[in-house]
Amino acid sequence: MPKIPRPFIPLMAGFECSSFRRSDGVRLDLVAATGHEEFAEQDFCMLADLGITTAREGLRWHIIEAERGTRHWESADKIMRAARAAGIEIIWDILHFGLPDWVNPFHPDFPSIMADFAGEFATRAGPGIYVPVNEISFMAWAGGDAEYMYPYATGRGPELKQALCRASIAAIHAIRSACPSAVIMAVEPMIKVHAATPLETVAALRFDNAQFEAVDMLMGRLQPDLGGAPSMVDILGVNHYPHSQWFVDRTTVPWASPRWLRLSALLDEMYRRYHLPLLLAETGCEGHDRSVWFDYVVSECETAVRNKIPLLGICLYPILSHVAWTGERYCANGLWDGDSPERVIFAPLAEAISRQMACAASP
Repeated sequence: MPKIPRPFIPLMAGFECSSFRRSDGVRLDLVAATGHEEFAEQDFCMLADLGITTAREGLRWHIIEAERGTRHWESADKIMRAARAAGIEIIWDILHFGLPDWVNPFHPDFPSIMADFAGEFATRAGPGIYVPVNEISFMAWAGGDAEYMYPYATGRGPELKQALCRASIAAIHAIRSACPSAVIMAVEPMIKVHAATPLETVAALRFDNAQFEAVDMLMGRLQPDLGGAPSMVDILGVNHYPHSQWFVDRTTVPWASPRWLRLSALLDEMYRRYHLPLLLAETGCEGHDRSVWFDYVVSECETAVRNKIPLLGICLYPILSHVAWTGERYCANGLWDGDSPERVIFAPLAEAISRQMACAASP
């Protein structure tokens, strides 16, 4: 039986860059906490040694513009210089779960503030891929319903989702004005909500369909008065983890369960809905199953590519393990552990990456 050639799917890496203020008042800054701020050049060289040439990064808006109108770009400039020296292309998140204290996303001037910030950065950074707002759906829930992150609201999730979409659209216009060749990527969670009983079918479908609202708004399919249009999105990034499928009561569906919907099927559904190039923009697993999850993801993505889905890459996220958002628990979820120059590699995942890359390169 002839050997079926394996499709080549570029492997990328993402650096956890959340910087939101928690409901207890603590400001996260995971770029600093992981040591990536200090060791960026080393981190990028380690990626290059593995054959990874693209990475996701996020702007630390709370540092760049702590006071309105006064911007200090040194933190972003350092990352850009280090990436350039190592030959790494950066996908930039303008807003990745972290607003300055003076920015109110519910205020009418939020879109213009966002556009001004994004446009100035695009002028500095030049051509590339930009994500105006990472995971609008999650940020709207966490900040508008769950009181988990700023602005700590309840019952305002739909309103916050609209505000973030409106600001994202304004930022897209500003980015393209500053850099006409810029590529815009929308990044959203790719989930599946299951019904445990027939009585939950309608509720599961309603929760499941909510994952599409932000992209539908950006593309003008939903609430076109926000200014969305099909041209707003060039690439659709989707984030999927072992905890991305659950029942209506929020009980997680184990990814080894027969109820689990295969990743290739979810990618197929997303492509059929939007007909845009896809990027698996975040995926990873915590603990000893990191390599097992990676092998599963690669296999499913290969199936998707064979099914003619234009999948541009797989982004391991995060590439550096980090302290949890809450509780100070350490999340062993990266390829490397540690917040010092002595990055400790998780050997099983490194071996899985090397094996998959070798298989993809073989004739």
